[in-house]
Amino acid sequence: MKNQELARIFRHVALYLEMDNDIILKKRSFLKFSKSKGFRNLGETEFLRRSRRSEASPKIFRIRAYENAANSLESLPDDIENIYKKGGIKALEDVQGVGRGIAEKIEEYLKTGKIKHYEEMKKRVPVDIDSLSAVEGLGPKKILILYKKLKIKNLKDLENSAQAGKIRKLAGFGAKTEENIYSQRHWLRKDEQ
Repeated sequence: MKNQELARIFRHVALYLEMDNDIILKKRSFLKFSKSKGFRNLGETEFLRRSRRSEASPKIFRIRAYENAANSLESLPDDIENIYKKGGIKALEDVQGVGRGIAEKIEEYLKTGKIKHYEEMKKRVPVDIDSLSAVEGLGPKKILILYKKLKIKNLKDLENSAQAGKIRKLAGFGAKTEENIYSQRHWLRKDEQ
């Protein structure tokens, strides 16, 4: 069944969108903060808060759409490929949590084995989600926290942060999680080679 693979891809797209949004906002905030007189008197934190409120909202809906589609695909008793064969895009849209845009991406995947948008996101956002999610105990939410707080983009960054004792300081992680990550470093290095 392709349901699980598509759910994984959609979860990754949601994560990439969230990371990409942070990258875009940081670039924009620096430019606006340094060039615009109207924002010079605002603290950077206040400016970022205002920026996120106005610019992040549309992305939040896209992120939720991908997460909802992933949840639906994971719990779907029927194979998505069979649903598509029986009724095309319209049948895909009838699946709870799948709208027109996601249905088109499912169709693209079923026809080509890839989703162009996902491939573009992987190039644009410099985080190796596939490798990081192979680490036991790291799911999308924890990868996002590691990226946002410690700028971890790959297994080497993860190993260095674990070795330096930085991961245990993050909320929701602790010493045991850090030790678990660090204990996996040998086989993780094999995967990178």
